[in-house]
Amino acid sequence: MSYQDLNPTNCSARLSLFVVLLLSRFGWADPCGMVPPIYQGEGVPIVRSGHQMTYVFFKDGIETLVIRPGFEGKVDEFGMLIPFPTPPAIRKVADNVFPHIANAIDPPEVVVHVYEPTRVRRGGAGGGPVAMMADAESGMMVKDEVRVLKEEAVGMYEVAVLQAGSSSALSRWMDEHGFKYPDGMDEVCDEYIEEEWCFVAVKTKVGVKSGADPRPGQVAANTKMPKGSSFDGHVQAMGFRFRVDELVVPMRLSTFNGGDPRNIVYLLTDEPQRIRLIPEEYVVRQISGEKLFDNVTKLLPIRIVGGGPLDVFRCTPWVVQSLPQRRNPHQHNGIAKELFAADLLAVATDKLSLSQEEREKQLLNINERLGLRGAAIDMLLAEEVADEKKRMVRKSLRALKDMTLTVVDGDFPREVLAKHNLKFEPFQMASSKNLRQGYDANLKGPAGKLEGKLYDSLGQAPSGKSPKRSTLGIATLIAGLLLVIRKTTARQAAGIVIAVALLGSSNGLHADETQLSLEEMIVRLAEPENAATMVDQIVAAAASKPATVVETLVETVRSTDNMVQQGWAIVTLSEIPALETDEALLSICNDTTQSQVVRTWAASARIALCKSTEAVMEKASLIDYYPAVARPISMRLAADLAEDGQVGVGELIQLSVRTPQLNTSLMPAILSQGVDALVEVMTQHNSQEVRRQSAGFLGSLAQQGKSEQVAQAVVKAYKFRLTADKVAWDGGPLFIPGIQWKKEPAQALVGNLIRWHVWLNQREDRESQQQITNNLYSIQLAKAAGYNMNRRNRRGQQDTSFWLGVWSEVVGKDGIRELLAEQGLEPSDFSDQSG
Repeated sequence: MSYQDLNPTNCSARLSLFVVLLLSRFGWADPCGMVPPIYQGEGVPIVRSGHQMTYVFFKDGIETLVIRPGFEGKVDEFGMLIPFPTPPAIRKVADNVFPHIANAIDPPEVVVHVYEPTRVRRGGAGGGPVAMMADAESGMMVKDEVRVLKEEAVGMYEVAVLQAGSSSALSRWMDEHGFKYPDGMDEVCDEYIEEEWCFVAVKTKVGVKSGADPRPGQVAANTKMPKGSSFDGHVQAMGFRFRVDELVVPMRLSTFNGGDPRNIVYLLTDEPQRIRLIPEEYVVRQISGEKLFDNVTKLLPIRIVGGGPLDVFRCTPWVVQSLPQRRNPHQHNGIAKELFAADLLAVATDKLSLSQEEREKQLLNINERLGLRGAAIDMLLAEEVADEKKRMVRKSLRALKDMTLTVVDGDFPREVLAKHNLKFEPFQMASSKNLRQGYDANLKGPAGKLEGKLYDSLGQAPSGKSPKRSTLGIATLIAGLLLVIRKTTARQAAGIVIAVALLGSSNGLHADETQLSLEEMIVRLAEPENAATMVDQIVAAAASKPATVVETLVETVRSTDNMVQQGWAIVTLSEIPALETDEALLSICNDTTQSQVVRTWAASARIALCKSTEAVMEKASLIDYYPAVARPISMRLAADLAEDGQVGVGELIQLSVRTPQLNTSLMPAILSQGVDALVEVMTQHNSQEVRRQSAGFLGSLAQQGKSEQVAQAVVKAYKFRLTADKVAWDGGPLFIPGIQWKKEPAQALVGNLIRWHVWLNQREDRESQQQITNNLYSIQLAKAAGYNMNRRNRRGQQDTSFWLGVWSEVVGKDGIRELLAEQGLEPSDFSDQSG
């Protein structure tokens, strides 16, 4: 059962740690830029990775700064220091905010290919259907599109069947999803795509690409997490809104970060601007507010290749029917639209923090108390606040028409950044240069020439020239039909009220007149400034009457529509270790009248109540219904592993086998246990799949620079011992991690396996011999050790004499004699030791 050639790729383990934001509290503080994260411990400190993107808004003395810096390195904890001229209001911003800003500048084009039905596909056998024309079910492929036809798990593999519009799109999709795209295969892939072939992408479950980027509400470090955990990627996107007389962007100390000096600044202001002391040619685009408003509110433009608007009806029904959804701008630049609207509303109301932003922060704080971060919970919360954001956009977005968005892109001179904060001055770039062909915000470079003709959201060509009458009529009709794309939600926001009559009397829980009653404390859970304190006080009150407090909290969750109050009530329940609490939380999980967010909170609270590792592992099935709880489960298990060994690395791997959704989140904790622990699991565990996964994790450690350590540990584990009464891997299959074996350890390993083969031959243990044979047939191991497997095998793959003959080509006949002599044997005991 060889694992030798199944080398996991893209396995760098990344652990979500914390970001500490220390802010200047005084207006006269030096508004310096971002400095390298605060590093503690030994090793190489983290450095900036990739180019820095920054969004800047300024109007009427209010400025917003949004950043999402990239870092990589190996640390136990780190933070950021970002001084501001005045204390800012802070908020979490969607992590994909910058792609949405780019799409607001240059909206994606919906490409429709129109071909004559008689066109014959080139290269097909016997002539085929129209080139690039799919059937009604699958639709027509766009050049930049990848369509997932099927995904499934097959044994230890994850498989995806893909249809792609180009090799570049395929390569990007595979990279984003942790698959390995073969280098130098673009031309061949494009030929397959031309012939309408599909692609099957395969990866090992143990070798998935980690996606554990930091997520909402990171306010403190988990000191129980394993030491030496690595971090590689972007921290969460954060927004800072503050008052300032003159527009300024603090970047002075960013020169100490090292890494890529490229900066991209998206500047939304009253008039076109440039950055002083930065080369003028770095201003690459300027978009008027009118155009920006259209880009985020109107349907995406259509590029028709091979015909005009009327010819679209010749496409398959899927193409026509899918156009409304494909042209909906919200999925591409909706986050940017909401960002612009929020900043404009802050100016209109003269508030640094909006009520909906404060509510979102409260929801994030609830998530943090319950250990919830990541895409799954982010998506649920986005659905809950969608209506509020729509109202905000309707109220303030029209003011965008009076603004201008300037894009500055280039390698900012370090000597300038080191000496000066970024200041700005009016500047209008030449219209001849202000073109998408010269700089596409999505490509971050020239767009190049595209085939076909572009039509705006009303069906007219951008030139403003009216099409022929018949074409215009059809195009207008199409545009009218496509405008019906809005979705509505049924959920209504409710006030923060819980009637005292509903909750009953004070239950005698307040000792004197100055102490709040239980009902009063629960009402104040809805107040941001008091929520955390109220949680502590209610938990303290529950010590004397847990049943009463639990019952009242559950009734609160069921009777109020205030989600903040519901969330803090559930947080409180998660900290009351009473027998009644888990059953009460279970009832909330099973209450289908509650939102999925509330039910997910209740599920996470049940995990928080678990007193033992075994209890946490039993709750792993909750992930099937509440995917977001994978993180609190894995974090709790990792903490138990690091703190006092309550759970072993083998148990963690077994849990990841049983619950694949935990693979990514458990990987950092598993890898942190080191080479020796994983080798022990690979050779001693009673589960075949756990052994296999351990071998994969060892391959991951090898890719992190521990290849030599892994090789030495594996050689030591499989070392032949003449006095042994059983093989070194007894109790399960023999696995060898897929690493880049070097000659010396490879030969040592193979030499030991040959010795075991001889030893097993004397005991007629054919099954164990076959396990060795499976590994010796690895091409990678054979190449590293220097033996040739392609010799004629006259006695079958299990025959010891065959492998002695193979190995004699490396160690010579004297080496074989010495090997056999160790076990009291002679070459004459084997009929074909020379091969």
